[in-house]
Amino acid sequence: MGTEDLHEWLESLWGEYEESLRRSGESEAAARTNVARNRRELFDGDEPKAGHHFFVLRSGTEVVGRVWIAVQSESPTEAYIFDVIVPEERRGEGWGREAMLRAETWARGKGISRLGLNVFGYNTVARRLYESLGYRETAIRMLKDLDPPVEKETIH
Repeated sequence: MGTEDLHEWLESLWGEYEESLRRSGESEAAARTNVARNRRELFDGDEPKAGHHFFVLRSGTEVVGRVWIAVQSESPTEAYIFDVIVPEERRGEGWGREAMLRAETWARGKGISRLGLNVFGYNTVARRLYESLGYRETAIRMLKDLDPPVEKETIH
């Protein structure tokens, strides 16, 4: 992926990630803080730190998928998939599965024996895809929104 394409994609990705965090229950401020922290930890300025790899999946000249995968520096036989994206108009055509299978093939070729990823609970389509590929849940984060407290009436 070229530098210009990468930077354009990443700007879009950060906005989508922030929206997903809010949709999953984080406050606007917490979501912004989370994105800022990830940008600092994963990038040196505008450039990804060592070990991060970005791939484009094409059908002819059309981009039908993108994958961001990073080899874990503390455990070089493990990698983490930060993002898999298929354009909305191409979803349901098998490109997400193809992107994941190609990421797995690439990882095996690099001596990686374990892949991890995060999927938001509301994203049932992606969850089904990952489960069908053999990924298993390792943690589940749960939230409950509470109704505001009811003021008790005082009896006089």
